[in-house]
Amino acid sequence: MLNSQPPSIQSLFDSISPQYDRFNRFSSLGRDRFWREQALSVIRPGIRVLDIGTGTGDLAFGAWEKLQGQGEVVGLDFSESMLNVAREKQERLGIREGLRWIQLPAEDIPFEDEPYDAVISGFVLRNLYQNIQGIMRGVFQSLKSGGVVSFVDLTEQENPFIRACSRLYLKTVVNLWGNLLFKDKHPVRYLGGSMERFFRAKGFANLLKEVGFEDVRWKSFWLGTVTHTVAKKP
Repeated sequence: MLNSQPPSIQSLFDSISPQYDRFNRFSSLGRDRFWREQALSVIRPGIRVLDIGTGTGDLAFGAWEKLQGQGEVVGLDFSESMLNVAREKQERLGIREGLRWIQLPAEDIPFEDEPYDAVISGFVLRNLYQNIQGIMRGVFQSLKSGGVVSFVDLTEQENPFIRACSRLYLKTVVNLWGNLLFKDKHPVRYLGGSMERFFRAKGFANLLKEVGFEDVRWKSFWLGTVTHTVAKKP
């Protein structure tokens, strides 16, 4: 995950990096892979892709596979520990070209002159809530005309009953796995808080429109607790 929050937040993500992938698998009952596939639906061979908050690299590796050796994926994250896990995966997979990692905060986007065809992220943007409008403006600037964004993230539902069920799931199942894997309650508490602070699906779509994106669409999963949003730069 990626954020330019105070050092305590960076330390949190650094500390959970060894167990981060397991936590995602267990707490989502294995569905996180399917949800990441939604974010990858815009990827095609021959394009240049930026993965914001690449973390341990799952989404970036998926994008690299879809490029079929044609194009480039850049994985951006603020956590060196997370990126080290991603580099270890890359080494095991024997990937030598078309994939690289950069340690920077999302607020530094755009950080390269060459624009991207697609900007993607998986379960990241709610961690950037304090600076999200400026970050989305940077994303807009980093894209080619006709470029797309494809984001998947945890969201709170408008329906109060479903919202209450989601919070209960966090406090029971997700909290259990968090305690077992991290030996610490803070990561799960932070997860729940980040969901509550962030936009709901329609609010985030409206933000993208304000920034300048068009053809903004979203689709929700798991009773609205996971949302996939896509949009296009004119």
